[in-house]
Amino acid sequence: MITAPEIENQTSRYLLNVLLISLAATGLLGLFDTGQYYVFQELGGKPVPWEKLVKNYLPFWLTAALLMPAVAWFARRLAFPAGRRVRITMIHILTAIFFAHIHVGATQLVYLAILGKLSQGTVFVQGVAKRLTSVIELDLMMYTIAVAAVLLVEANRSYREKERAGAKLAVEKANLQASLADARLDALRMQMQPHFLFNALHAISTLIMRGDNQGAHRMLLALSEFLRMTLDSGDSSDDADALDVQD
Repeated sequence: MITAPEIENQTSRYLLNVLLISLAATGLLGLFDTGQYYVFQELGGKPVPWEKLVKNYLPFWLTAALLMPAVAWFARRLAFPAGRRVRITMIHILTAIFFAHIHVGATQLVYLAILGKLSQGTVFVQGVAKRLTSVIELDLMMYTIAVAAVLLVEANRSYREKERAGAKLAVEKANLQASLADARLDALRMQMQPHFLFNALHAISTLIMRGDNQGAHRMLLALSEFLRMTLDSGDSSDDADALDVQD
């Protein structure tokens, strides 16, 4: 049974992996976005220094990466059970809008920190309102992709867990069937031993009545060996075959 500390450790590792993947993905997207704008400006005859472009574009993507663990945690906790999918979808829509506002606000704070204007609240509000209208679609798309990725990973994990549980159950069932077969075989042997014993005694009696003392003696020796081996090993299948006695 998984304990609470183990669950917390698994959750922490999961969120750390989400953060690392998000940083890698958004870093690449940020560089691509920056490079694309740089080339566009160069072709238009209005080159922009790389440093300025990096300051303008990378904060948007990096702040999104920092928010992705929270999105992943929320999407993981909020499943889509039957009968509640519409409600859950509406919650995700509202959360996506909230995510867009938080992301734009965090990005604006980074910009103001770079420019040294964190104390100017009016600039912050105006910047958020202006930037939100231009990137809200992108933020909603990022949130949707993140949630879809989390749900896909969780569905795959659940499927693999069910497969492992099914395989374990199949092994346990096979072991149980083998044990049952052994028990039935043991019961059959216990039922068959008196049959061979009575046949052997009847055959010995018949040999004595016919005057075949040597045959009766050999049969008694064989019966003695059979009983000895049965008591020693508890497995009389080979001995039963050896004592195929007929009248």
